[in-house]
Amino acid sequence: MDEKVQNESSLFVESVKNHQRLVNILVEARGEDNISRLSQPEMARSIGHSQTWVAQAIRRLNTADMCIEMIAPAEYIVHYTNILACGIFSEILKLIIDCSENEIEKLK
Repeated sequence: MDEKVQNESSLFVESVKNHQRLVNILVEARGEDNISRLSQPEMARSIGHSQTWVAQAIRRLNTADMCIEMIAPAEYIVHYTNILACGIFSEILKLIIDCSENEIEKLK
């Protein structure tokens, strides 16, 4: 694997980890009513990213379907917890696997 592909792969893996950490932070903050009461600045501090990154990450996670639903300011419901099993990152992973399998077939 050349260096550029390896770097891009590392960036993707790091992005998945950061998005999963955001989901985990919200899951850990859930109350008995299943609502996470955290502001975006609080999430940003917990994950070590900016508030802008948090807002963009929530939008990215909601691209394919609703992962994190804001029901009121600083109140969120997490609809699924494994971002590699559902949602946009799952779709991206499936595409990567399909492309890899197609490339392997071409080599045969």
